[in-house]
Amino acid sequence: MREAGSFQFAFLVPGTPAFLSSWRMTAEASVWDRHYIVGEGYSLKICRGIRLEVSRRSTREGFRVEDELINSTFPLDWMVSMALRRVLPKPIRAASLDARGSAQALVNAMDVDWLPQASVHKYCRTFEKGPMSATVTHLNVPDWAASGILVNLRAREARLLPPLLAEYRLRQDEDLCLDDWLATAWRQATLGTPSARAA
Repeated sequence: MREAGSFQFAFLVPGTPAFLSSWRMTAEASVWDRHYIVGEGYSLKICRGIRLEVSRRSTREGFRVEDELINSTFPLDWMVSMALRRVLPKPIRAASLDARGSAQALVNAMDVDWLPQASVHKYCRTFEKGPMSATVTHLNVPDWAASGILVNLRAREARLLPPLLAEYRLRQDEDLCLDDWLATAWRQATLGTPSARAA
């Protein structure tokens, strides 16, 4: 297991929050990632078609913490493959273990109707101020007709987050991680209800 992640809080917004105008923008990227909704507190994605990332979500001091379990480029070594096997649903574990040679091979092995998955376009801007960072991500999932703007705040210490939450009148239990948003968008697309939009 890798070192513990930061304390995080995310929420949907109609546009870039005004408070970020006083923060320094440190990164900007436009990427396509393949996300899989595997449940049980895990996040699994293939980034840019070249890297596998898996994290585990937990709650500490009232905030979400995401610990990175896997961050590896393809082909995957056996240790990474075995760690991935423990995260995936049982029916596709064997196939995924055999598909470690390339991102496309793994995508093919996990291409089953019952596993929610989607290509997600992300336009991301990262801002920093002191010990805190914020990522504003414009999300678009064409297959599900879903779009939104998610702001994810990160801090190494939980005590740094409440002042910003108070400014937006948000409670700690209103945190919305990307996987939860994707799960809702998938349910809405599957049931034919109005699309998940927050822009």
